[in-house]
Amino acid sequence: MVGQQIVSCALLSTVVFGGLAWRRENATYPAIVLFILGLECLSFGRHRELAVKLGGTCTAYAIIAPTTVANPKSIVTLLPVDSIKKQNDRATSLISSLHRFFAIYLVESLGCEYSTSGTGVGAVDDKIRNLFSKRHNNDSSYDTYMLYYSGLTLADGSLVLAGNGTISPEQIIRTWQETCGSLCRDLSSPSRLLLVLDVADAGPWLRMVSNLRCDYVAVQACRLDGDVIKKLDSGDPEVGIEQKFEPGDFTPMWCHWNTSCSSSEGWYGESPLRPVYAVSRRWTDFALRSPYNNVKDDFSHAWICRPCLAASTSCSRKLNLVRLLGAPGRRYRRLKMRWFPPGVLDTGHGFKLVRM
Repeated sequence: MVGQQIVSCALLSTVVFGGLAWRRENATYPAIVLFILGLECLSFGRHRELAVKLGGTCTAYAIIAPTTVANPKSIVTLLPVDSIKKQNDRATSLISSLHRFFAIYLVESLGCEYSTSGTGVGAVDDKIRNLFSKRHNNDSSYDTYMLYYSGLTLADGSLVLAGNGTISPEQIIRTWQETCGSLCRDLSSPSRLLLVLDVADAGPWLRMVSNLRCDYVAVQACRLDGDVIKKLDSGDPEVGIEQKFEPGDFTPMWCHWNTSCSSSEGWYGESPLRPVYAVSRRWTDFALRSPYNNVKDDFSHAWICRPCLAASTSCSRKLNLVRLLGAPGRRYRRLKMRWFPPGVLDTGHGFKLVRM
């Protein structure tokens, strides 16, 4: 981080003084200036890349809802005989996969919410607000807040909870914006929200997140393969039970792919499930949290270097050089993400988002 500030200040000074003392009659001078500018640009890019990949903190909360048929017009729903056992087995498998995933990638878990009868809207809303309000001991926010949901959804993407209660995508995004997003006035440093949805239809969530402009939000979900959907719609008897999707099938595959498989191996070829993700327009602008100022000061212990480091750092911060020099790169990354989204997107915490 100290090197990034110094290189940005050196790059600006080279441009200013090189332009003021420009000599057209001497071909050696422009060659030397351009050579030095090239080296400083390479050095700035390398320091910037290292600063972005310092690693960050992540906290998560999981909601596992029963996958019984949600019928808003009926108070009583008849369940199969072995429904409770299947629900318990599904929840146990999901909780095991999530706990292993959180332990491997050092994700601080706020808990996994599960009940055979479902969880009420009030309890879930309080837990979500507690997740978004969670802070470190020094009052700083986490880099990434992960919210996981597996269960049924309505046509508009609303999460189905106990007592026919629902939470819409707009409610969750609004809560995020008020707590850690663009509508929060007391926000010292930005954070990002990662939604992992193991649901049958995540289309409304994908469209909503893609249209967000001022917040850092991403959603990882799944969809059925197009050929399988056509066979299901036509009632093709060749479609087996293993090719039909139920909420909870995607999570073990995604967790195993992140923890045990290499990204070069690709997704499971024989699976009818295809992962898909969407990110907000400024997702690529986000950088993981920088070291604190007292940590930076440890690198400038030599008394001879302190005045130079202090001057360059102060100049760079006042002129906002790092952000100014990084503006073309941010614009390029936004357009690249929007037009040519990668098949595998690294979150910076070790695990990745994937789409097929």
